[in-house]
Amino acid sequence: PGNHDILNPWARGFQGEDQYVTDMIDAEDFISIYHDFGYEEAVSKDKSTLSYLVTPSSDLWLLMLDTCIYDFNEMMGSPMTNGEIDQDTLNWIKECSEMAGKKHAQIAVVMHHNLLDHSRVVNSGFTLDNNEKVLEVFKSQKLNLILSGHIHIQNIQLSEGEDPIYDIATSALSVYPVQYGILKHS
Repeated sequence: PGNHDILNPWARGFQGEDQYVTDMIDAEDFISIYHDFGYEEAVSKDKSTLSYLVTPSSDLWLLMLDTCIYDFNEMMGSPMTNGEIDQDTLNWIKECSEMAGKKHAQIAVVMHHNLLDHSRVVNSGFTLDNNEKVLEVFKSQKLNLILSGHIHIQNIQLSEGEDPIYDIATSALSVYPVQYGILKHS
């Protein structure tokens, strides 16, 4: 999920050219809506977030991470932009990585928030609050391909040091002109 998806007090519906206030959805609603788009096929699910692991092929797996903080949205009256990955989820990520290693599969990580800063101007609330800790875990597990969003631009950043991690920020469908990239698995 993105930061506007769950427990969003700003939830709106649209009919024709009109918009109206509508009910917000919770985590269970989100799972129900996206049941046929990954959750049903998950081989592992994190117990503390909506994160899950899918295996679309035998050699390339997708680690779908819920990086949003939405528990305080209603109290704040707006969706929080910040994101993080808590320790329980980091432990689960290690388990997923070990599972993939036993099957000789690579993992591509997909998450809403950015792992690395993609802009000198726009990064607070867009880059994970605990990105240094997450970088350590990703490096230790050899997770080096991250597809992120949130910033609504298309950009690629590399972590510093040996064996860099690629954080590829993907553009948003709501931004004109619509941009997309093609990844080739070799």
